[in-house]
Amino acid sequence: AYAASRENFPSANGTYSARLRNKCALVKFTTGATPVAVKVSGMKNKATVSFSGTPGITSTGATGDITLFSESSTDKWAVLLPQEAVTGEIHVGKNFYAVSVPKIEDNGYVTSGVTIGAQLPKFTFSVSDDEAVQFSPGNLQATTSDKGALWTWSFAANQYDCIGNNPGNTTINGSGTVSSSGTVTVDLFGWVGESSSYDNYGIFNSITDSDYGTNSSDNLKHDWGVEANAANLGGHNDWRTLTGGAGGEWEYLFNTRTTTTNLGTTNARYAKGTVNGVKGMILFPDNYTHPTGVTLPVGINATGNTGWNGNTYTAEQWALMESAGAVFLPAASERDYYFGTAVDGVGYYGYYWSATPSDDCRAHYLRFSGNSVYPTYSGSRYRGFSVRLVR
Repeated sequence: AYAASRENFPSANGTYSARLRNKCALVKFTTGATPVAVKVSGMKNKATVSFSGTPGITSTGATGDITLFSESSTDKWAVLLPQEAVTGEIHVGKNFYAVSVPKIEDNGYVTSGVTIGAQLPKFTFSVSDDEAVQFSPGNLQATTSDKGALWTWSFAANQYDCIGNNPGNTTINGSGTVSSSGTVTVDLFGWVGESSSYDNYGIFNSITDSDYGTNSSDNLKHDWGVEANAANLGGHNDWRTLTGGAGGEWEYLFNTRTTTTNLGTTNARYAKGTVNGVKGMILFPDNYTHPTGVTLPVGINATGNTGWNGNTYTAEQWALMESAGAVFLPAASERDYYFGTAVDGVGYYGYYWSATPSDDCRAHYLRFSGNSVYPTYSGSRYRGFSVRLVR
């Protein structure tokens, strides 16, 4: 079960914080051996707790807010928390990984019969030296049946789905409204900063820079994850948008992270391709085993068009890759920045917003096409781009 978790815990020394309100337990990962559970004494009532072992794991801090220190560069640990102890403040790192389990006994050990491997999050993507994320199962969408009086939020049914040049994207006519009757869906959004007077998550056809904020230090007025969390999409409430620009999470994802795969390329991170007839970008998780019987991708980590033209997968083949952890970003293009409504270039370009501004009227985003990959690009905030959330 532990091997099936596909988690990667690289060797590293450092400190990692977690919110621990009750007793917890640790699991030690040792290659080729059975992981060992380590007893925890009195986490609930003690401000300082020591975990026995050679070398040991020690912790210091106030009750309920304890920092764990790894004394080894080779031992890897997972922090197992009882469900009632889990909060949104848990730090997910590479050497320590917070995991919710049904129950931890008073002696500090996990109740027998619990399959811990099944509890571990699978198929994560490192976005910094100490954080890994999971992607949402599809691009973000907003749907209305009353011309924008009320919007409901969802993820696309499939990773390769996009609305394109269809009503919804093409009938936005003002701040959060559309001219189309009936049920329509939008999946291309402008980037609205804190200094904007509008509050519409970018469902807006204005091409005036100042309408989207004019402060170079703007944060997103509301991260798109706010609506996804309110709707508890995917059964989770910790969705957010990746950071961008130099040193941002999109750049780390594409250019820096370490991966372990069977693709024959060191640190295989991405490849372009066509899935179910839709061109786009394939992302491989930190640990990935390509499914048997599916053609190996070409053009791995290549900015040119080798994979764009050479990797073609059916919906059935993609289902196997998706089950192995692969993520697909469709080349959904953008809402035209000259008129604010037309959608041009579907299948030729992909644009995905970050949460990071670049100057007083621009923001950073991922841009890719058949012959390019730019994870730190920037452009006008009024352009309608895709949003893919992470948690």
